[in-house]
Amino acid sequence: MLTIVLLLLAGLAVIAVGRLVIIAFRKRRDTTGEQMELASRICEAAARDAFDIELDYSLESLAKLDELIEGGFASVPEVHEDTRLVLGAYLGQVLVHCCGAKWRAADQEHARATLVFPPSIQSISPFEMVERKLCAPLETSISAEAREFTVRVAA
Repeated sequence: MLTIVLLLLAGLAVIAVGRLVIIAFRKRRDTTGEQMELASRICEAAARDAFDIELDYSLESLAKLDELIEGGFASVPEVHEDTRLVLGAYLGQVLVHCCGAKWRAADQEHARATLVFPPSIQSISPFEMVERKLCAPLETSISAEAREFTVRVAA
């Protein structure tokens, strides 16, 4: 009888711990920076696996991102939203790594996350930059636009 009671108590304890883990996971909220880091890693892996392009989070790698978009998406009439997200996240993470930018969560003014460049209050949307490139792949350069912006921020 004591064995049955102990087994029931152990079973109830396992159920209670399992519920606590599920509740804690549901309450977990990744920061915008963590979400963008993950999305940028997806971009990096896809570039390597699908296009044989190595991206390394340097400003120079943005020229490769330009080439990837020109070669992989120039003739695609509609680019999926997830693709836009990972491309923009990679561009943003390059600016985080190279220029000390910080991600700011989406708000009423911006539908997507933006980057802020401390200590200035200047901000930029890497997703809008990607959108411009996708709309005019041969006439727009993410690399040139990013370099131009970083010079302005540094001044």
